[in-house]
Amino acid sequence: MKQLMRNSSIFRLIVKFVIIVCFSTPVFAGGADVVDGEITKDSNGRYTVIATIKHNDEGMDHFANHLQVLTPDGKVIGAMYFVEPKVHEQPFVTIVQSVKVPSGVRELRIRAHDKVHGYTGKEFKLKVPE
Repeated sequence: MKQLMRNSSIFRLIVKFVIIVCFSTPVFAGGADVVDGEITKDSNGRYTVIATIKHNDEGMDHFANHLQVLTPDGKVIGAMYFVEPKVHEQPFVTIVQSVKVPSGVRELRIRAHDKVHGYTGKEFKLKVPE
C-alpha cells in the first residue's frame, strides 16, 4: 500500500509538471526583442525613433506585428504596425516619426509585440535628447 501511495504521489507530481510546462511554453518561446534603438529630435520639437527588432517570424500566423514607444509609466506615445512577416529580413529596422514626448520625460521604452506571445520580448530604453 505504501508503495502504491508513493508511486501515486510521484505520478501526480509528474502530471502537474507536464501541465505547467505545456501551458507555460508560449511565455518562454521567444518574443519579439527590441535589440537596438536611436532617437533624434527634429526642428518641430518632435522625435523620430528608430528601432531594430529581432524575432523568428514564421509566417502570417506568427510574426512581430507591432512596436510601441512608451513613457516610463507605460503611456503609449508612438506606434508602428506591421502587416506581414519578415521571415528573411532579421533583424529588421523600423521608424516611428513625429513622436511627441511629454514635458519632463527623459527616458522612453520601446517594445515589440508578436501575434503568438504578445509583449514577452526584450524592451529597449532610450534617453531623450534635449
